[in-house]
Amino acid sequence: MKRSVITLAVTVAFLAILVAPGIAQTKLTLGFKGGLNIANISHEHIDDTDYRTGVGFGAYLSFDISPTVSIQPELLYMQKGGKAKDIPAIFEVEGYLLPQEGSIDIEAKVNYLEIPVLVTFMVPTQSATQPYFFGGPALAIKLSAENEIDWRVVGLSGSETEDADDEMKSTDFGFVLGGGLDFPVGQGFLGIEGRYTYGLVSVDSDSDGEEEDVKSRTFSIMLAYSFPVGAK
Repeated sequence: MKRSVITLAVTVAFLAILVAPGIAQTKLTLGFKGGLNIANISHEHIDDTDYRTGVGFGAYLSFDISPTVSIQPELLYMQKGGKAKDIPAIFEVEGYLLPQEGSIDIEAKVNYLEIPVLVTFMVPTQSATQPYFFGGPALAIKLSAENEIDWRVVGLSGSETEDADDEMKSTDFGFVLGGGLDFPVGQGFLGIEGRYTYGLVSVDSDSDGEEEDVKSRTFSIMLAYSFPVGAK
């Protein structure tokens, strides 16, 4: 937790330095966004994985560095994770001398404070509708992690929730790609966007002595509203 706080402080300081010159010299836009996350986890030993549906929301600043290019740091709360079904497992069952074969389903629920820094490219058009594309790195700081487990063995079944904080690293790092459309509404713009966040590093914490290749994959659909707060 201490390392996460330090990481957040350093990142916020970096963003402040990045944004400060733009406040005085360029048009500045403030925005808020939120929407749906469809998240999964790529696991080197599990092929049959499924998606966890969650939410994502937060705020962002955007400042122009040219008529068509802007820098956009964001601060988002993101629900990620994934599901895996029918994982073989061995259980010690009361009344049986030998361990029994069974299976488990796991839903990993991992929540992050995510800080993307995006470069946005506006596509020139003759209409008020503004298409755009964006990409950039994203640092994610883990807020919580838990596993919901459904188990089955010799005619028995059950479910439980376990803390998975020690199983996941405190930070994740990925790359964001996406695009969207802005529509003028009042003094600002209403936007809809789709983005894909590709995890670049393993989030497994090596808590059992052997780190596995476990990476996050998240597709998001978001609505946003932005408005200018400064200009040249």
